[in-house]
Amino acid sequence: MKIALFGGTFDPVHRGHLDLARCAKKQFELDKIIFMPASIAPNKAGQAPAASPDERCEMIRSAIEGLAGFELSTLEIDRGGISYTVDTLRLLKQNYPQDDFFLILGEDSYENFSKWHCPEEILKMAGLIVAPRYNSSTIRSRSADSSIQWIEMDEVPVASSYIKQCIRDNEPLKDLIPESVIKIIRERKLYQSV
Repeated sequence: MKIALFGGTFDPVHRGHLDLARCAKKQFELDKIIFMPASIAPNKAGQAPAASPDERCEMIRSAIEGLAGFELSTLEIDRGGISYTVDTLRLLKQNYPQDDFFLILGEDSYENFSKWHCPEEILKMAGLIVAPRYNSSTIRSRSADSSIQWIEMDEVPVASSYIKQCIRDNEPLKDLIPESVIKIIRERKLYQSV
């Protein structure tokens, strides 16, 4: 099987995440995309997500419900501590040696990939599928690096920080996140004071 891991804090999951996953699945003929919320993201070790792990998982679960080939894994949350991708891949490769793994990254994460924990080992276990940021400085060098694959998609200018601002300002969220996620955010009163 061709399996892509889509990691992040997903605080909250939004349309940009879902559009990116759909495009990657179709373009690279992936059998499965696993949304893998981090317990503690290494690049945000001093900054806890505003929503709890259970709330973030509930939002992801509701956002991907009914979408074929999309799954939620709580592996990193269950493990606790800083969520290093290399540890997750070691475990998955050990348990599923016959499967081909890929990582879905935003271009901002790719720009810092060399600073990740054990990046060389990660590349031995998984290919990189990168979503472009159209205002990024690396856009000029995309064709130069054959070790990564670029997702061909329209830019989706949505960020979790913008969504949180909209919630604080009581702005509409309809086109930013699925209705099921909006319902959870309202019921739990999430992001009111973030």
